[in-house]
Amino acid sequence: MVYFLIILLLILLLLILLWLWWRGRDVKLSEAHYASGWSVNNNADWTPFPPNANPLGPPNDACTGGVIVGSWAHFTFPQFGLPAGSTVTGIMVRFKYLSQSGSNTVQLTNGGTLVGNSKPIASVAGPSRCSSTKFTSVGGDGDTWGTNFAVAAVNAAAVGVRITQNANTVDIDAVELTVCYST
Repeated sequence: MVYFLIILLLILLLLILLWLWWRGRDVKLSEAHYASGWSVNNNADWTPFPPNANPLGPPNDACTGGVIVGSWAHFTFPQFGLPAGSTVTGIMVRFKYLSQSGSNTVQLTNGGTLVGNSKPIASVAGPSRCSSTKFTSVGGDGDTWGTNFAVAAVNAAAVGVRITQNANTVDIDAVELTVCYST
């Protein structure tokens, strides 16, 4: 009977140690925010232009549109709350948008400065303007866009997204930034 209790206690101790190890391993998490601010390089191209809130926050079928190739819109995001000691493992940008005549590009910014690699955003065609916008995503967990973001920069609201028009018509309803991280 004593041996049985000792074996039972050893098994219980082993299970507790395994549980503690499991809790301490890398945990993949993510946090997402919709754009909270935006600017453009050419107010004449964007209708409506900043500071209009159409493309800010969650999708609301109230877009901003641009029609001049080469114009861009820069979106900023509120502060994130990633835990200290975390590591950014990837970034995903999700758009609710429409591009009638081709693909566009997106690039991340840090403090307003372009960083990392630009990525194409696939064309999303539709019969009308804002009511036909659809979701499309670029990046994801494991994709750091060729740059390294410090948790402090993400938490300080320094990360942004710039969309450059390569197509003649672009309508943007919402932009969402998801930061993937491990602890």
